[in-house]
Amino acid sequence: PDAFEVGFIREIDGDSFRLERVDRYGQNWGSFVGTLDKVLRVQYGTQYMQAVQLLLERQKLGNGQSRGAPDSLEMEKLLAFVTSKNILVGMHVEDGSVLYGYVRAYSDDHVELEEISFLGYEDGRRVFPIEDVLRLTYGGPDEEARMFLNRVRLGL
Repeated sequence: PDAFEVGFIREIDGDSFRLERVDRYGQNWGSFVGTLDKVLRVQYGTQYMQAVQLLLERQKLGNGQSRGAPDSLEMEKLLAFVTSKNILVGMHVEDGSVLYGYVRAYSDDHVELEEISFLGYEDGRRVFPIEDVLRLTYGGPDEEARMFLNRVRLGL
């Protein structure tokens, strides 16, 4: 199947169960009730589930941080701001993709991004023309989850 649920089994009653669902950011998404005969596979301890568990614990601690705001909305000022504060960003580029990572260098014509996977692992560096950047995002759930998991993996 293409679909699966992640969460905590809270109740088993005969042939039925109740799962407390958790999304990929560690947010509670209510309960799922189903029958055991429809369960095709049970997995636990995967890297994905470990990452969700860490994010869930972060939610419980209320570990949201304000990153502040840049002095200007010009791309060069934005890049200086996120670089100086070591903020993980989403770079939305012309081909429609979003690259997530830390800006490690930039100039008038290029940006060097250290990419970070959803599970918080470093995934190489990418250099691309600055003109390909349509917008830059930071502080959202995708950026914050990757940054948190990356810092946990680095022991920070």
